[in-house]
Amino acid sequence: MATGNALADGLEGVIFDLDGVLIDSEPIHAEAKRRVFEGRGLEVPERVYDAFKGQTDEQVLRYVAENYGGGDTVSVEVLIEEKREAFWDLLGARQVPMEGAENFVKAAARRYPVGLCTSASPHTCKRAFDPLGWRKHFAASVTAADVEHPKPDPQPYQLTAERLGVAPERCLIVEDSLSGVRSACAAGGRVAALTTSMERDELEAAGAHVVVESFAELAERLGWSDGGDASSDAA
Repeated sequence: MATGNALADGLEGVIFDLDGVLIDSEPIHAEAKRRVFEGRGLEVPERVYDAFKGQTDEQVLRYVAENYGGGDTVSVEVLIEEKREAFWDLLGARQVPMEGAENFVKAAARRYPVGLCTSASPHTCKRAFDPLGWRKHFAASVTAADVEHPKPDPQPYQLTAERLGVAPERCLIVEDSLSGVRSACAAGGRVAALTTSMERDELEAAGAHVVVESFAELAERLGWSDGGDASSDAA
């Protein structure tokens, strides 16, 4: 595993995933999918939810339609729209920032250009992320609409680094899912994984250079005295 110095030395940018990293929305996404599947009588094993964390709605819903759809001939496009509507309904007006995320983002933005790289659609990103008011800290962003090859392909992180004007290997990438870690590693980034969605050993096996339980722990690893303290996050 990488040391704090290995993560920080020569660092020129920081890139964040969204779901499960900046916002605690993975349970809401999962519940939205369950609503759609149950409403259509589809029995989908729990392992499918874990396997597709960090990937696009199209990837998981296409897989479910092809493998668990039975006689249901509904299009993937319809499933995607149903899932998005269920997600927005469940999200409502709630703001669900991950503990310590805001302070860590501010600390990162004081040091480097900061980017957002998410598998969410632009509309979902706007509904879930923009109400937090953190957009001003981000110099670049990439959503599912910007790439031809989503995570775990390296393209999303390669494009985000390009938009930041920083080489991927000079970027610290904060992820939580296996597909996200694989994407970030394949892009050449320095990958820090939060254990918000997956187990430590799974994240390590996927290639994460460091695995932490919180932003406070990651800030400590980096030697940032002003990052990751949840107590200083705005209410």
